[in-house]
Amino acid sequence: MRKKASVTIEAALIMPFVLYSIIVLYGLMSYLHFDYQLSRAATTAALDFSYDSYLLNHLQAADILAHYTYQRQSLKPAEITALQQKLGNLQPPLAFDLTAREGMLKDFREILELSQSMIGKIAKLPEELPGIGRSEATIFVSRMIFGKYFKHKISQSLKQYLDFNESRLQIKAGQYLYDFKASVFYVVYSYQFPLRFPFLKDAQIVQPIYIESYVGNIRRYQGQKYGKKEKEKMAEEMVYITEKGKVYHTDAKCFVIYAEPKQVEKNGLKSCKPCEICQKKGKNFGSQVYKTDKSKIFHADLTCSAIHHQIREIPLAEAEKEREKCKHCRKQEED
Repeated sequence: MRKKASVTIEAALIMPFVLYSIIVLYGLMSYLHFDYQLSRAATTAALDFSYDSYLLNHLQAADILAHYTYQRQSLKPAEITALQQKLGNLQPPLAFDLTAREGMLKDFREILELSQSMIGKIAKLPEELPGIGRSEATIFVSRMIFGKYFKHKISQSLKQYLDFNESRLQIKAGQYLYDFKASVFYVVYSYQFPLRFPFLKDAQIVQPIYIESYVGNIRRYQGQKYGKKEKEKMAEEMVYITEKGKVYHTDAKCFVIYAEPKQVEKNGLKSCKPCEICQKKGKNFGSQVYKTDKSKIFHADLTCSAIHHQIREIPLAEAEKEREKCKHCRKQEED
């Protein structure tokens, strides 16, 4: 009898630890599964919008949207109808099957409708808008209407999951890339674990998504000048600068201009100092802040301009007149 009682006591002592481990493991697996599904939904929505950008470019409709956005006006119902009719009569060279093409037409109609509701909320637009082309204008206009569009597309993909809550989903705009030919957005979701225990606090999921205009084939940026140009036509070497930077970069992915921020605990950053820009804007530094790997400065806002630089590509000869070469790019070339 004593032996049985001893086993029962041991089992009773170990059961809370087993139960705790199961709860934590279940919560972690649920989190990882949702993180994966959110990433898939965001990537699909980004690709869909790239296809839609191709339609805008093909129909020469981006100029119209950009014009009305810049003037902070709304498209008239007759103009929307005309665009939809033109869209409905669209024929090849679009190299997509009927189902895919119909899906893009539906997305484009949603863009037109969203532009109606979003244009009135635009406070100020960059000075570069009047001078950029149709493809670049498409990307620019996307920043005005993409948040609502993107949130709608992701919600449609994830509504089948019981633990998804649309009110916890946010879309934040990041930086322009490659002379306005691409943009980066952040999908931010506050994940609530399925089992409500005090030790399982909400986790923030941040997914960076990169958007570029679709031109009939999937392009990858490899560091050359963006666009279809033969190597023999590339007469002058191009480098990369930021608007306020005092150096130029030969590597488009130099960590000085292209570093992905990570969320970290503020208490663990004893040797770092807060961002002056965030302080001037009155941003609140909570327990969670943002910091790039090699920086000694942490930020209160993920979209702070000190993290995300507006990158431009210019000829080397022009850059050398006013700027010095980045020491990190020079060191990388020497190595």
